[in-house]
Amino acid sequence: MKKKYFFNFLLFFFLLLSSHSMGGVGGRAACLPVGRVSPTDFNEHRGFPVRVNEDVPDILDFDRRQSVARRFELSPFGGDFFGDKMSHSFIVGGNLKINLTESLGVSGSFGYSKAIMDSTSDIGKSFTNNNVYLMDGALVYSVPAAFINRKGGVTEADFFTSLGAGIVKTNGTDHVGGFIGGGLKVRPNLSWLAIRVEIRNTFTSIDNPSGSNFENDLSVRIGPTFLLPPEF
Repeated sequence: MKKKYFFNFLLFFFLLLSSHSMGGVGGRAACLPVGRVSPTDFNEHRGFPVRVNEDVPDILDFDRRQSVARRFELSPFGGDFFGDKMSHSFIVGGNLKINLTESLGVSGSFGYSKAIMDSTSDIGKSFTNNNVYLMDGALVYSVPAAFINRKGGVTEADFFTSLGAGIVKTNGTDHVGGFIGGGLKVRPNLSWLAIRVEIRNTFTSIDNPSGSNFENDLSVRIGPTFLLPPEF
């Protein structure tokens, strides 16, 4: 339960950062953007170099930073699943995102988990199928971010917020659900790959013979993101 509270707090933190108009974190950048040769062409904003006559650093502007958004993003994932009436379990699955603009996209995902119940409880006794399936679609909003890596350079990233709805299948029965999510997508120096971390808070229902049917689940999803079509 303490882990669920922690990840709920972390989700709130991601949502707060995603709502910030700048979206940047980190300290002093140790290098100028690629292709810029004269330090006199730059001022400084929040520790990052900023081009003269510009208000935002190159690395925090979708149009001027090095990373380029691809049309499709395929993200297999694995992680933890924290149920309300169900106990701590795993989750695996995949997410496909279509970028409409640099900051706005739509996504669809599929997840699988295993319901772990107290077999002595009424709800545990009612379960005959422990497979949990999550299928949903979402609207995703992203803002550019950056932080200092171990070598003293700048690593680009995205903070994102997702809002969606879909179907949660528990005990062989489909239930409508909605969710709010947030996370971080780190972009290493590869044009076709990123590392994605997302926290989702899902609201749905579950057939409970001895109490409320309302179900609030939280999942932590981590995995690579393949940017398609790739460019090497």
